[in-house]
Amino acid sequence: MRAISTSTTPHARSWLAIFAGSFSLILLILAGLIFAIRDQLPPPKFSSNLSLNEKIRWARPHLQRGACEGLVLGSSIALNNVDAQGLSTMTQNNVVNLGIWGLEIQGSNALLGNILSICKPKLILLPIYYGDFAGSADGAGAEMQSIDAYLRDKIGHDLLHYARHGDLFGLWRNYRSLKRNRALGGTSYQNLAYDRGGSALLNCEGFARDPQRWDGYRRRNAVFDRKTQNDFEIMLERLQKLGIKTIIAETPMRGVARDFLAEPLNNWRQTIAKTAAERGALFLPPPSDFGDAFFADYTHLNACGAQAWTRLIAQQAKLIP
Repeated sequence: MRAISTSTTPHARSWLAIFAGSFSLILLILAGLIFAIRDQLPPPKFSSNLSLNEKIRWARPHLQRGACEGLVLGSSIALNNVDAQGLSTMTQNNVVNLGIWGLEIQGSNALLGNILSICKPKLILLPIYYGDFAGSADGAGAEMQSIDAYLRDKIGHDLLHYARHGDLFGLWRNYRSLKRNRALGGTSYQNLAYDRGGSALLNCEGFARDPQRWDGYRRRNAVFDRKTQNDFEIMLERLQKLGIKTIIAETPMRGVARDFLAEPLNNWRQTIAKTAAERGALFLPPPSDFGDAFFADYTHLNACGAQAWTRLIAQQAKLIP
């Protein structure tokens, strides 16, 4: 076997040093670029749910500085149907909307655990509708441990979370989707242009209603999963022990949907109200006088409906000083 020449060793070391230095410089430049344009980048991929990823990225600075006197948790019912900015003004507290597409009760309970480790709210509002209790997969396989680490980390550590997956194609695809959804804003159900409170309200005028979603109550059966109900009870018990004021508000529905689903929802509503009362939470039944002009589909409100319902919640829960 040929021995390594002592005369070539310094050259090898020099090339190794050049390689290491170049690689470190590239990482440094990449980290600086990510920090400089972080608001334009798609969020790290914690799940296949772009809304979840984007909301976690949006929420981190708010939670880290303790701006969470009030939290709105839940699915798109929370995201679209509650005006967090208006609630902040009415209650004179910082209210953050953490509503996420498809985040049903199980996912909300898991996310709550991450939030409570870094932020201590005085009030939690959980807007619900019957579909949140169907028991389907929550959070699109969200990596809750990664979310917990991300929420705790400083902004400068973002590179670690982007490097974790290394999916440049997925990053580019998410960037394009996020850019499109932000641009559409309140004209689309896919609105991800969060306002200062984290809500994504849908336009009162000029909104193109989807006929299938408008009459979606005919296809969305009232099915209630026992495990989801158990997660709901666990979440309320946790909040009760922590002494956090909790409001459960059932969302309004179009009149035809309310009549169509009246019988299957009656027993469920009684169970929810009883569960809330036993665990120190306030349950607010849905208003029955919201006309179609307040809706984007059979259960999602537009901005006019969201603002009216938010005011009603604040009044009924006596949140207004």
